Amino acid sequence: MLFSNRLTSAGAIFGLQCAFNDTSAFVKSFLKEHLPVRLLKLLATFPLGASRHLGRLLGHMLWYCNGRSRKTTETNIRACFPKLPAKQQQLLAHNSLVESMVTLSEMPSSWLWPPEKTLGLVHRVEGAELLKKALTSGRSVIVAAPHLGNWEVLGLYLATLGPVTSLYQPPKSEALDQLIFNARKRNGAKLVPTDRKGVSRLLKALKDGEIAGILPDQEPEPHSGEFAPFFGIQALTMTLLTNLAQKTGALVVTGWAKRIYEPHGYEIIFCEAEEGVYSEDPLTQVQALNRSVEACVTKSAEQYQWEYKRFKKQPDNKPGIY
Repeated sequence: MLFSNRLTSAGAIFGLQCAFNDTSAFVKSFLKEHLPVRLLKLLATFPLGASRHLGRLLGHMLWYCNGRSRKTTETNIRACFPKLPAKQQQLLAHNSLVESMVTLSEMPSSWLWPPEKTLGLVHRVEGAELLKKALTSGRSVIVAAPHLGNWEVLGLYLATLGPVTSLYQPPKSEALDQLIFNARKRNGAKLVPTDRKGVSRLLKALKDGEIAGILPDQEPEPHSGEFAPFFGIQALTMTLLTNLAQKTGALVVTGWAKRIYEPHGYEIIFCEAEEGVYSEDPLTQVQALNRSVEACVTKSAEQYQWEYKRFKKQPDNKPGIY
């Protein structure tokens, strides 16, 4: 009987452990996969003004938490705007962090609203004739879209001009990946992976006279980039964009969706990239690309994502600025 009782107790304990493990796994799965998607769907029910108000509130909180995002933002702005008075540097850093959280708060509506509803909030477009003229003549277009304003809105607008292909790196959450992937494909955009196969498909799209959207301000692997100044600081810069332009003869433009508040909505701006991006010299290409991105950022500096460690890698393994 003693053995039987011990066996029963052990079985009960084992059963409780299994139940706990199953419950724990369910909770982890819910927190990782389902809760973020449910929150996004809830936030998508907010009007744009309310979403932005929430984002600004979160941005102020993030600033006063004085965490890594604030410190990186302050470091970047001090390095990139050394002639700006200290108080203005602080103000720009604060406003940038707030605007980054506003961008985040806008994502649910950008992903889940009907495209025509979001595009109805685009009150002005500048420079679209550059793309239309090129596409009409059969020339492909590469849109260099920095992390400025709301790039999801820019993507929706680009799909109204013609077929669009963009590189896509999925998030770790499968549920979130499915939501974002489906959202970006709504207007017919094609998403390709960030590997050789994806680049091949991007090349084919450009050879077919289509549009390619590329984020030009993400730090690439060392073998895929060249160092060039960005706001006077050496930054490892992708060569993919300019290589594609060389191989296809595509027009290179910069583009971003600037947030405006009166009335709530967006202004989309396209500018032709500097002529140097078409040079046969790789260093000249990336220097011109960075100057083209700088020109965009300077116009709306507070809406740029300065919390990204853009200068982490430095030439000759020198220490970064962080």
